Amino acid sequence: MQKLKNFKPYLLMLALIATLTVLRMALHPVMQFTGPVALYFLAIAIAAVFRGARLTLFTTMVAVTTADLLFVPPRFSMIPEKPADMMLLTIFVCVGLVFAAAGEAHLRSRLRLEQLMKSLTNAKQKIELSERTMHALLESSSQGVFGIDEQGHIRIVNGTAHRMFGYSPGELMNQPIENLIDMPLHASHRQHRKAFFEHPRERPMMHGLDLKGRRKDGSLFPIEALITVTDTPSGRLGVSFVSDVTKRKEMEAELMRERSELRSLLNHTPVLVSLQNLDGKIHLANRSFARVLGVTEEEMVGRHMSEVFPPELAEIVSRSNQQVISSQQADEVDIEIIHQDGEKHHYHLVKFPLRYLDTEEPFGIGGFAIDITELKKAEEKVLHAAQHDSLTGLPNRALIYEIGACLISTSHRYGHKLAVMFFDLDRFKPINDTYGHRIGDLMLKEVAQRLHGAVRDSDLVGRLGGDEFIAVLTNLKSESDLETIASHLLNSLRAPYRIESLELHTSPSIGISLYDHDGSEIDTLIRRADAAMYHAKHQGRNNFQYYSEEIRSNTSRVFALEQRLRRSLHTEDFELVYQPIIEMKSGQLAAVEALIRWRQSDGGELMPGDFISAAEASGLIHQIGEWVFREASRQFEQWMRMGLPPVRIAVNVSPIQFRSPDFRARLMNALDGSKMEPRWLELEVTESTVMNQIEEATKTLVWLKKLGFRIALDDFGTGYSSLSHLAQLPIDQLKVDRSFIIHMDSDQRSLAIAETVIALGQKLGVEVVAEGIENAGSMKLLREAGCTLGQGYLIGVPMHAEQLSGWRQNRLEEQEALLV
Repeated sequence: MQKLKNFKPYLLMLALIATLTVLRMALHPVMQFTGPVALYFLAIAIAAVFRGARLTLFTTMVAVTTADLLFVPPRFSMIPEKPADMMLLTIFVCVGLVFAAAGEAHLRSRLRLEQLMKSLTNAKQKIELSERTMHALLESSSQGVFGIDEQGHIRIVNGTAHRMFGYSPGELMNQPIENLIDMPLHASHRQHRKAFFEHPRERPMMHGLDLKGRRKDGSLFPIEALITVTDTPSGRLGVSFVSDVTKRKEMEAELMRERSELRSLLNHTPVLVSLQNLDGKIHLANRSFARVLGVTEEEMVGRHMSEVFPPELAEIVSRSNQQVISSQQADEVDIEIIHQDGEKHHYHLVKFPLRYLDTEEPFGIGGFAIDITELKKAEEKVLHAAQHDSLTGLPNRALIYEIGACLISTSHRYGHKLAVMFFDLDRFKPINDTYGHRIGDLMLKEVAQRLHGAVRDSDLVGRLGGDEFIAVLTNLKSESDLETIASHLLNSLRAPYRIESLELHTSPSIGISLYDHDGSEIDTLIRRADAAMYHAKHQGRNNFQYYSEEIRSNTSRVFALEQRLRRSLHTEDFELVYQPIIEMKSGQLAAVEALIRWRQSDGGELMPGDFISAAEASGLIHQIGEWVFREASRQFEQWMRMGLPPVRIAVNVSPIQFRSPDFRARLMNALDGSKMEPRWLELEVTESTVMNQIEEATKTLVWLKKLGFRIALDDFGTGYSSLSHLAQLPIDQLKVDRSFIIHMDSDQRSLAIAETVIALGQKLGVEVVAEGIENAGSMKLLREAGCTLGQGYLIGVPMHAEQLSGWRQNRLEEQEALLV
């Protein structure tokens, strides 16, 4: 490609000669042009001007040869006929040589000129590039850059400097540098500048002074300046690099303030704070730490902790430091330090690695210790409170189980006999309700003292809650020893209690279980002693009973019964039967009592007495009670749809239900959506249920009455009603217990009680219902006594809803027949 480029001028000359040759041939006939080489002078001149000697010589030779062959006779011969033509050709060649020499000189001159122009252009570009680079560097600098001559005038300044001092671009050029400095410092600045130019070296400007720059608007701001001297063609310049340090000064002030706050905080906090290097040398300690150790802060800083801390503390801290270094995690440990007053204090020490923000490698170990002496004391109190009954001071349930397990392990190890006694005070609740909780609490304290004083130091006595106590007797020799202890405890606990001015009486029911005959774990032994205690209550109270196979079987039966009850609640295996209640004078149906029955898989059914106690013990009585309320309201609505006259339905309410805090909510929830008005539902509550908690019971009864429910006091005469309380109760009926009605025609005492209750009801303005009327004699006596309502097998047995409908129809027919 390069060779072709080199031959291109020669090819162009050949083409030019060929063109001139053709032109010569074309002009000859027209203009009788006879010069054989005249036109070729143009080609030689062009070659000489543009390409120098070589091309000119080449063009000359080609032109001479072409002219000799084509235009000089004889044609196509290199030897001319005429000497004149030969002379002409010779002259042409000489002229070509002259043109070649002149062209070469011109070419060399032109090439030199081009080289000089190129060098000049390159130099200019370099200067421009250097200037742009310098300008870019100056403008990109975050510092203000000034070039100052020896007279103090600004010769060079960048944009940052203009912006820093509030000037427009170019406005600072040729101004005195002192215009940018606070006026009081002008004179000293001139002296420093003069000295600096005389003995130049790079240094901070006006070293040691608090230098401030002065903006165009006159405001001052802190600056730092570094100045050096450089030589330029126009003379020496002092080059100054100026930084606005406002933010840094603010940060330094903020840092100083934070350090002062931190130091103040450290010195006034009661927490002991220290910082150590990895070798254990202390490089910070606060005032509290120094005061606790009885030294000053200065005496601690810079010394190894082993020189300052007590030996045992230094050893603990050293181990903690090693743990922090090896794990790279915080370490916590409780320590004890004896203060200068000799008092021992407990501290919770936390050690942690100190790291820079940009690395995980620790450079030291920090620590702070919090005085937890009071917390320790509080914990001990809380632990004691958590493990002991707050009223009696005896171990509570949690501690009984914990210590009991240890006593069992000891008995197992040494082969000793062990027994668990479960105590429950008989008739304690009436005492509590009658005389109040304060008297009841004083009595429980006396019981605890008697129990604790009646056993050995190796035995455990505790309170489970309420009036239930536990005794774990260890190292028993024989069963007769146990019976002796049990009898002694019975006699001790049933002795009269003198509480303030009162003399109170109670007795314990005690259940006993034996290790390992009745179980090998404390929980099992307590549960079985509890079961034996209930057996003791059923045996008449004020006695002790051992856990036995009979008790186990009964417990299992009750448990199985509870499980069946739970399943039946889901399958609704219950049903209600209804026993009529009539008006004694007219014989008309006044109400029905809804009685629950439990259908069994064999087709039979269980009466309430067979399962209600189990339902109460398991808590299922609430769900069963809700079902009874719903079913009674549903049946009432069905009778109404059948066109039967509305009739009140009486429903029995269990004591457990009635005393429950959520009884009201459960009742309303069960009747939600029912069309049965509250006045058609009568709630039967036993006398003992109301009288045991008279205040709470009265509140509940008042609430029920406000909603429109009727209230009947059931089993009246079997409890211990206070007539003053009875007069205040919002009841509608008294139901005389059937035990007084069955024998009233043959037993004068029963008749007297029945007549008294009827008279009491008349005085109180409430209805009296006689239960258990089974013969005509009792019916007659009740009518003569003025009894309002009657109920019993003589009137009608409990029957299903459809049977009751038939009974009502028959009753109407009988009454119509009597009227006829």
